[in-house]
Amino acid sequence: FPTRRSSDLTTMAQLNVRTGRIITGIVAFALVAELVLLLLDIVFNLVDVTGDRSIQRMVNPARETSIPTWFASTQAVAVGTVAAVTAWVTSQSQGVRRAVPWAFVAAFFVYIGADDASEIHEGFSSAIVRAAGDDSSLANLPTYAWQALIGPFLALGLLTSAAIIAGSGSMRVRLIVVAGLGFFAASQGLDVVEGMPESEVWLEAYATAHDYPKYNLTHIPRLIEECLEMLATTCFLTASMLVLSTRLTGRTLAFDDAPATAETLGDEDAPTDPGVQE
Repeated sequence: FPTRRSSDLTTMAQLNVRTGRIITGIVAFALVAELVLLLLDIVFNLVDVTGDRSIQRMVNPARETSIPTWFASTQAVAVGTVAAVTAWVTSQSQGVRRAVPWAFVAAFFVYIGADDASEIHEGFSSAIVRAAGDDSSLANLPTYAWQALIGPFLALGLLTSAAIIAGSGSMRVRLIVVAGLGFFAASQGLDVVEGMPESEVWLEAYATAHDYPKYNLTHIPRLIEECLEMLATTCFLTASMLVLSTRLTGRTLAFDDAPATAETLGDEDAPTDPGVQE
């Protein structure tokens, strides 16, 4: 009797994904979430409607153990995840060597997410400063020590990732990447100013002269800085998803819902039944 092969009997379920709608939804969710986090910080920290320190810390983006920091960290890991999928897709179609740059982007943003949640760069830099001693030049920098010790490496990683993403996409992708770099640059500029002792003295003098709460005056720049960082990460997430969407265009994701049986195997694959005579 003629045997039937799996290609004759297998039914394939095709899944069509509209990546444009998915990207729009993810970006809209991220922007709305960032707006909500901003409003929560204004209500519970600047306006201080409850006076409860636990709630203040929970919604304070300047604190590492807060909802905004969790969101920022998760968003950075999401960029790394998209980059990892892009690396895998690229390796399948263009080879492993072409996928290496995207693997770098994935590793960098996953690290940024972990760093954001656990203060790796601050802790590492503080340990170096303590080991160097109070009289060392590291202990007398005009701003935070991590910006001199770790900052250049983070900047190099970010610029490299930006070049990889921008070089893989359209003009739209490049503009989004440039916007992300601008947001990051502005946020780090604020961070540099925040770390200067003179800025603390100036803010305290201004608050005293104008009878303005000192906490609010020092918190507002930190709030703006964190919001700029989240916007920057959203830009990189958007650009990465657009590149991945382009590379997935025309590809088919199929699921085989037919179990393999003796009937769907060829002669050479069919198991031998000793009870059947030839």
